[in-house]
Amino acid sequence: MPLFFIVSGAAIYYSLRSRKAGGFVKERILRILVPWVTIGIFVIAPPQIFLEGVFNGKFTGNFFQWYPQYFDGIYPFGGNFAIIPLHLWYLVLLFIFSMIALPIFLPFGGKGNSLISRLANSFDKPWALLLLFIPLTAAALVSDVSGLGFTR
Repeated sequence: MPLFFIVSGAAIYYSLRSRKAGGFVKERILRILVPWVTIGIFVIAPPQIFLEGVFNGKFTGNFFQWYPQYFDGIYPFGGNFAIIPLHLWYLVLLFIFSMIALPIFLPFGGKGNSLISRLANSFDKPWALLLLFIPLTAAALVSDVSGLGFTR
């Protein structure tokens, strides 16, 4: 999964070379947010939650009898409605990270270089890439110590 985020970050970099921030945000809304809300929440998630309920003995009957109950409460907090469609969590995080990281990819200053471009120039020596492991290792240690290290 980290590789998918790296590829997505590279895609952001190249996407911003051909469009401005407003066009990028519009594209992300149309390509990520709209499919996530329309298809993810209302088409992909309901059969998964229905099958989970059938196999766990929470519901008997067919899918069309159950579908009106899909809108009762929030999943997994006792309800069925999946705000974050189960297997599409990546789309949610991709959209959020894209919006949060957008400022570091935008060009600024007299030369028009982005913050990420300026940081990349500081890693032109191969040994400097080892410095990237320090914050990653620190984050992994903090997440393990705090009990949040459920995924590695």
